[in-house]
Amino acid sequence: VVASTTNAAVATIKFTARERAILETLTTKVRLLSLSQMGRAYWSATNDPTSNARRGLRRLVEAGYLETERANIHPELSLGEPALCWKPGDPGPELGRLAYRFQKRWTEANIPTTYYMATRQAARLMGGQGGPLRRRYQLNHDLHVATVYLLFRENRTTEAAGWISEDLLPRSGPG
Repeated sequence: VVASTTNAAVATIKFTARERAILETLTTKVRLLSLSQMGRAYWSATNDPTSNARRGLRRLVEAGYLETERANIHPELSLGEPALCWKPGDPGPELGRLAYRFQKRWTEANIPTTYYMATRQAARLMGGQGGPLRRRYQLNHDLHVATVYLLFRENRTTEAAGWISEDLLPRSGPG
């Protein structure tokens, strides 16, 4: 739920470096971040990252830059290494075998998960995307894309800096 606010209140907010990084991530890198992802990524040095993230994000929600929702989403999978590395010119990968392996990973039931998205107001400020999710059926996908991005952000900063949200890529046609 996005807390309504006046334009005057929005104009006077001064963002911290952490708030700017969060808004940049949610408008230009990924569609959403779960509360636990926020805690790990932006409050990891604190005693209670998840509680501190919840408190820290409240200001951005109340100012109308973030909205938060709760839905049943599959728990994050451990994504320690790429499942497949391929580049043009390599032989085509065995996608059937890979698809089977991926399906076997989904053994746990969905759990209630709080997640955050940028609003259109944040997108106007930062550039990029914001607003309600267009494809709520992709919550599991979006949560795991965010996991991959956060791994890059932590371990491969050059690649993370160049990461572009799939919503910002030009459409090349159907499919």
